Amino acid sequence: VINAGGGTQFAGASGLGALSVTGTTTSSGDIQATTVSLNGDTMLGTNVDLRATTGGVTITGALALSGTGTSEIESAGNQDIVVTGNVSGTHALTMNASGDIFIGGGTGTVSLSSGTATFGIDADGGASGASLNAGSISANAVAISGSGDDILNVNTIAATNGVTFNSALQLGRNLTVNSGSFDANGTLTGARTLSVSTTGNAEFETISGLTGIAVNANNVSFNNAVSVAGGGVNAIASNAINLGANVTSSGSAINLDGNVILGGDITISTGSGAGAITIADSVTGSADDLTLTAGTGAITLGDVDGVSTLDLNSSGAFTLAGAVDVGTFDAAGLTGSMRVDGSGSIRTANSTIDLSSVSSVNGTTAGADSLNLNAGSADVTLAAIGGSTRLASFTARGGSIDARAISTTGNQTFNGDLITRGNLNSTGGALDINGDVLLASNTTMSGSGIDISGAVDGTRSLSLVASDNVRVDGGIGQDETQRVQNLSIDSATATVRAVTTNGNQSYATNLTTNGDLTSHSGALSFDGSLAVNGDITVTADTVNLRGGGSSVTGNADSSLTLLPFTDARNIVIGSGGGDALVLSGDALNGFGGDLYIGGASGDLYGSPVTAGVEIVAGNISVNEGITVDGNLALLSTAGITLVDGRLTAGDNLLLVASGAGARILNEGKTTTMLTADTVLLVSRGQVGDEDGSDIVVSASTRSVQLATEAGNAFIQGREEDPTPTLANLIARAVGVNPNANVQVQSSAQTSANREQSSGLADEGFIDPSLFEDIALYEVSGSGIALPSDQSEEEIFDDGPAEDCNTDEQNCELEATGAVGAVSPR
Repeated sequence: VINAGGGTQFAGASGLGALSVTGTTTSSGDIQATTVSLNGDTMLGTNVDLRATTGGVTITGALALSGTGTSEIESAGNQDIVVTGNVSGTHALTMNASGDIFIGGGTGTVSLSSGTATFGIDADGGASGASLNAGSISANAVAISGSGDDILNVNTIAATNGVTFNSALQLGRNLTVNSGSFDANGTLTGARTLSVSTTGNAEFETISGLTGIAVNANNVSFNNAVSVAGGGVNAIASNAINLGANVTSSGSAINLDGNVILGGDITISTGSGAGAITIADSVTGSADDLTLTAGTGAITLGDVDGVSTLDLNSSGAFTLAGAVDVGTFDAAGLTGSMRVDGSGSIRTANSTIDLSSVSSVNGTTAGADSLNLNAGSADVTLAAIGGSTRLASFTARGGSIDARAISTTGNQTFNGDLITRGNLNSTGGALDINGDVLLASNTTMSGSGIDISGAVDGTRSLSLVASDNVRVDGGIGQDETQRVQNLSIDSATATVRAVTTNGNQSYATNLTTNGDLTSHSGALSFDGSLAVNGDITVTADTVNLRGGGSSVTGNADSSLTLLPFTDARNIVIGSGGGDALVLSGDALNGFGGDLYIGGASGDLYGSPVTAGVEIVAGNISVNEGITVDGNLALLSTAGITLVDGRLTAGDNLLLVASGAGARILNEGKTTTMLTADTVLLVSRGQVGDEDGSDIVVSASTRSVQLATEAGNAFIQGREEDPTPTLANLIARAVGVNPNANVQVQSSAQTSANREQSSGLADEGFIDPSLFEDIALYEVSGSGIALPSDQSEEEIFDDGPAEDCNTDEQNCELEATGAVGAVSPR
């Protein structure tokens, strides 16, 4: 026992029992006693130790360390080391307590300018629940250890180099660590928070029961499970975050900001509460499974690669902020909204991508984000996309792609068969569908251009709107069980193949068709040009050709057949017609290929003619002329009436009236005319009429062929071909049995035979070339002509003066050549 008012200096002491010093103590050598009690400020020199061999060490005052080396303070017998003041110094300090360690009453500081501050609690394992108590510890390095259930009551630890926990510790206070590195080699427990900031690496074995952990390091390693209660997990790593086991919280957020490397199958969960999960950077696995469960909280996910199965569960928002490349993507547990931040993508190893459980998918900034989904050969199922915040672009690949409404500012690309359950809209990009389309709802597709490589089916309506071109390579509505209801195309240009609808087809575009166009119960409307590519049939009860003059075009190898859908429906070419299929002759005028109206053509002009030619039209009325470069055919079951306009064909011009009693009449008299290389007239009934309704054939026509069951025909302008081979073949193909003895005449000659006594005054042009003998009297008119092959020598029996000298006598004239006018002498 030393009481020294001026202080006590030791060069060293050993073998003592209890040592008690009052006043300042300075020692340059080791001090060893059974117990040590220094009641005053104490200074230990270079490498000076202070040991109690059976009891505790108490320094009532401050402890200062001078010189260099390491000073060790040790207690025994489950006794404590107590320094009532602060600890400071220039060299390392080791405190190994058999019991607790108290610095400054538990709130003091340990501040060493160099060396390591090492603290051992319950060093001999006999004092369960021992503790280290200090306000702060600062040293070049800090090492703390215990026996497994000891308590760390320290607020802050600072170390230029590392901080190491060499055993399990229970945090009795919220702890903040700032160091060059951090290594917790045992389990950390306690209902407190831990905050670690290090310029190096931070490594944790197990965390259980903390109310929160925050770590910022170059690399962060959680070697075993991390479980926090009440608080969250916030790990930020400039490099990697290594996960060896699950990370969970009880409703608080988990944020892993760094390259997360999975060391096995990992679950990250915030429970059923509102805690969010954020993995802002990336996740890398080695065929490991990753499950994220956020209760009602949000999930934010960056890049993911090498994960076998990614399982996402949250009723909050899901944000995709990177590229996800996994074996299986399981989003069935996502029931909130989905948001894309930047360039987001999901790719699987030929397994389904199903986003149907999310309420919607939107971008973060309108027109700035993109989404790419790739399920390989598996299916993709979507929620509505871009309803509130448009994506810049969207791409999907899969065996089939089941889409709701999608809105973007740029391109939309679908690589696979597409099922539409909503509209596809791009304000500034194109829609590119590389597959078939099935309409599960009425659908409008709109963009700068629309390109569909496959077929379109489905019992709903489709509207295609584009500022540029629309192209559909496959047929539309060709599956009879999935026939499209209505189709409308509004674009600068459009190209389609075969189109069949139950209802209307509307083309507000310049259309090129590579296939037939058919409406079962609606109208076909063409507001622009119609270009025919190949042999095309257009079938509908209403066809509106509104593109203007010569707006229906085709090359020399093409053909266009226009049919009513309803059998026996009348056709009117030109205006009027009432309940009929009305066709614009002006629009058809100048067609470059073959044109067939009223019936399917078969091979009408071949040899042999195709049998079973289908004729569906009723009466055909021609109120407007048509000129085509190839063949022109009007095919009717009820009859053909020529009212006005000229029908002109570069090759054959065929008129067929195949029904019982069907006739071909010219009500337009001389205002209608037929012009072609060959005119073919096939009729069950009479051709022309003696009331002046002759069929007028232009002089430029090379040949006229007639096949009719009637006994008479009335034709003006050209001689009938005496061997109408082609007309007879066509007649038999359409069910007409030609009369070989038909008498061909003109209405003008009929008038001559009708009234010889009154003569032929003002009958007009007389062409007796169709008749063998004619008796003429009082003839006046525009002319009489006989072809040269009927020329004979003039013969007047007994001289003309004797035969034609009174008004009571008839004058028989047998003439050759041409006679301008004849009257009796």
